[in-house]
Amino acid sequence: MNVSLHDRIGASSSAHAGAKLASKAREILYLFLPFLPTTRLIRQQGWPADTPVGLYHHAQQTDRLLFVSQTAQRAGLYPGLSVADARTHCVSAQFHAVEPDKDRACLLALAQWCRRYTPLAGIDECGLWLDLTGASHLFGGYEAVQTDIITKLSDAGLDVSSAVAPTYGAAWALAHYHDAAPSGVIAPIRRAALSDYLSSLPVAALRLSAADEAILMQTGLRKIGDIFALRRAALSVRLTANFLLRVDQLLGDVAEPLQPVKERQPVYVAQHWAEPLAGLEGLTQMVTDLLAELSDKLMKKEQVARWFEIGWQRVDGSCARLHYHLSRPSNELALLIRLCADAAEKIDAEFGLSCSWIQAYGLTDAVSITALLGTDTQTAQAEKADQLLDILAAKLGPDRVQRLVPQESWQAEQRERRTTLAQAIDKHSPHLDWQVPSPAQMLAPRPVRLLDPPEPIQAVALLPDNPPVMVRWRQHSWQVRRATGPERIGPSWWQIDTHKTRSRDYYRIETNEGARLWIYREGLPERGEDSAWYLHGFFA
Repeated sequence: MNVSLHDRIGASSSAHAGAKLASKAREILYLFLPFLPTTRLIRQQGWPADTPVGLYHHAQQTDRLLFVSQTAQRAGLYPGLSVADARTHCVSAQFHAVEPDKDRACLLALAQWCRRYTPLAGIDECGLWLDLTGASHLFGGYEAVQTDIITKLSDAGLDVSSAVAPTYGAAWALAHYHDAAPSGVIAPIRRAALSDYLSSLPVAALRLSAADEAILMQTGLRKIGDIFALRRAALSVRLTANFLLRVDQLLGDVAEPLQPVKERQPVYVAQHWAEPLAGLEGLTQMVTDLLAELSDKLMKKEQVARWFEIGWQRVDGSCARLHYHLSRPSNELALLIRLCADAAEKIDAEFGLSCSWIQAYGLTDAVSITALLGTDTQTAQAEKADQLLDILAAKLGPDRVQRLVPQESWQAEQRERRTTLAQAIDKHSPHLDWQVPSPAQMLAPRPVRLLDPPEPIQAVALLPDNPPVMVRWRQHSWQVRRATGPERIGPSWWQIDTHKTRSRDYYRIETNEGARLWIYREGLPERGEDSAWYLHGFFA
């Protein structure tokens, strides 16, 4: 007996039980970039951002528009319009042939950038998809990932519509045709709720062939909900098997294979020597030639590397390596030569080298996401300081130059730690900012200078749990003019030790001489604990 597609969606048969569980488990984020080809051309040509632009291809014996910019769209241009008619509608528009290879390269660069959220990221004709299943919790959930990506792409000057759904087909449909997609759409996970959510979308959201879409329009089926109400057998008579496949993929009954972009492989260059290579002059020239070839290869690939390995094989078959790390990925030859200036002196050639090589790791795009389609002056300025740090680390040793890295801790003295440049997280990484809960964003100010360790002080308070009215530190006595607090900071649950770590009540006080101090009382009188006062920092 035939049943309607809508009835089949609501069925709870065992045949679909596994598909339901799979749909609940998946989190597919789709990003639709409708104006990416025109935006890329505008940036590369140096035209004003509001220039009306149309990209055309040869179809039906004439040049027809395939992509239009947002300004051109407001002027009445649309895909499918002939270039001759478009020129009469908008005389100030710029027209250019489509460049699919360059557009695909731009999408691939964006997909590689999205790999910071999940290793499963890919592209299609004009959009990106990310499989966040099992990875979104590392960034605060799929809603937080969606918001973060929309913000970063918008800052880069790109218009983006996005949707999160349990299937790729549903995410694609919502990102392309849902009214709220520019601000981000979250689809329900349950099958019945998902089908109702998709019912109002046009049939074009099914990614059908032109023939199937024309048949549906002729029969008056314009919404996906109209299709759900019909019997499957009635639809299969006039429509192709691809139509039924798209419907099944939309709801997760049939898995849709997705091909993610591949991780960039290390860049490798090598030299082989007919005669054994030895001597400081020859080794220095060898290192310079290898770095020049590597830099040129990275430049052509438009990539930068985070660290490098210089290796060599002696005539007796033994091998050795040197490693050099950068605080910021780079491919500049001048920087690499200065970084590896002592490499030749560290190479023990013994009876000579038969082979040498250099390999680059930690590859990323040569520009940040904000500079992908334009100029990023802030990143260029920051690179100068990082280059100086890299040279100092190469001269003084990789462990002698350190950087302060934020820590996820409520304890003021544990909010930062020292680490080497090679282990420090890049300052543009999304993992750098600690996404604290909303109430914690209203924390009291922190002092510009902390004492390590905090120094004990004498304090006089009217009541045990009141702020002090007088403090004494290093033979200096102050009357407290005003005080704010307390702000209670307790130890982490895994560090609780009643003999070593106790809760603290912090106060910001201003003395009668104008000094602003950050003090705390360790130990809570209401718990019967012995309390002591400490000075922890100074405000500006």
